[in-house]
Amino acid sequence: MLDVTRTERKTFRMAATRMFVFLAGVGYPGFVIAMLAKYGLRIDWQPFLLGAACLIPTTVILAGAVSALFPISLTAEGIYAQSSWGLPSFVRWQDIEAARPFTLLNLRWLRIYSRADKTVTWLPMFQSPELEFKLDMERLAPPDSPVLEHLE
Repeated sequence: MLDVTRTERKTFRMAATRMFVFLAGVGYPGFVIAMLAKYGLRIDWQPFLLGAACLIPTTVILAGAVSALFPISLTAEGIYAQSSWGLPSFVRWQDIEAARPFTLLNLRWLRIYSRADKTVTWLPMFQSPELEFKLDMERLAPPDSPVLEHLE
């Protein structure tokens, strides 16, 4: 087993493919609803198909941007992730009071509650590479940590 030094910091990024599936799954129905609201059942197919085609590169760019801009890090001291506002947040392993799952379509997060400052840190559970993320969580988290019961 690897010895974890206090300065070791393992950074992960959200899986862009899962984010793309989520954005496309929300974007395409939203686009169809918007087109139906604007044109009713008399849709002009040329702008409709052009708009649908533009959603593909848009969702690819958005998925990549979200993955790049919101990394998380695991250390021997704790977890660096984001608050519900997307701001950087840190919670120490010993300060984790509870961890509750939250799922939105195909994306799963853990809401990590800190007993030290009563904040909630959102930890995306769809990191890339997924297996390495889970193994590092098991390796770095204390045996009694509430986050361990939510690793699948």
